Parts: sequence; C-alpha cells; structure tokens
Amino acid sequence: RKRKKQEYLPSLSATAQYYFQGQRNDFDFLKGGEDKFYKVGFSGIVLNIPIFNGFEKRFGKAQYGIELIQLKNTMENTRKYLSKEYSDALAQYKNSINIIWRQEENIKTAEDGYAICMDGYNQQVIPLSDLILAEGNLIEARLSHLNDFLQFKNAELDLRKAKGELLEF
Repeated sequence: RKRKKQEYLPSLSATAQYYFQGQRNDFDFLKGGEDKFYKVGFSGIVLNIPIFNGFEKRFGKAQYGIELIQLKNTMENTRKYLSKEYSDALAQYKNSINIIWRQEENIKTAEDGYAICMDGYNQQVIPLSDLILAEGNLIEARLSHLNDFLQFKNAELDLRKAKGELLEF
C-alpha cells in the first residue's frame, strides 16, 4: 500500500549521457584520424507529476485490500486447520491409551482362563480342545494388544507432528 501511495507523489530525477557517434559511406572507422566520430552528449532533469492514470489508483487500492483480506482468511483457515489437527490427534492419543488399558485387562483375563484350563487339563477334567481354545484366546488377546500398541504409537507420532515437534520431509 505504501509503495502504491508513493507512486502518486511528484518525482524529480536527473539524467545524462555522453557518447561518440560516427557516420560514413564506407566502413573505414578503424583507419586513423581524429575527425571520424562526433561527440554527442546531453543532460536533463525529469519532473514527473502524476495527474491522471485511468483510475488505476482507486482500483489498485481495492485490489491490495482484497489481497490483504485473502491473506488474512488464509491465515485464519490455517490456524483452524492446525487446531483441528491437534485436537483430533489428542483425542486419538487419549482413546488409544484407553484401548491399551482395556487390552491389558483382556490379556489378564485370557491368562487366567488359560491357567484354569491348564489346571483342569492337568487334572484330566477338561478336554484338550478346550485348552487349545483357551490358548487361542490368549494369543488373540496378545495380538490385539500389540496391534493397539502400534496404533497408540501412531497416535503419539500424530500428536507430536501436530505440536510441531516432528518435521515432514
């Protein structure tokens, strides 16, 4: 805006040139002699007073105002986007912590069930199929826990990224 406003102030500048010029019928510029070139020079002062510019001033101000509003909107949208990214990452992180806690409880329950089935099998009260089923449940609970732990780590990385602690390449 300042630059645009300064375009409408009067300006005063000086100019000067000095050079040699030669004109011949034949190409003999390189042959000796002092009188082959004319010395030419001029100097002057230029005064520029802007009077009318085809309404460029008015439309230029409006254009810069619109660009400023667009930049402010872009900045506000970026702030909102980053805030949303952070809140989503934080919610996912907290949710992942709760899921991990539940999965650890599931593992304890599956281990207890497996221990009971193992005792029953050792006492020959429970068939082998029930023991294998309890072992399968224990393995499934551990695999679910590992999968949820990986999701927790991903949520932790997303949270660090939203905070700006990680760089994207």
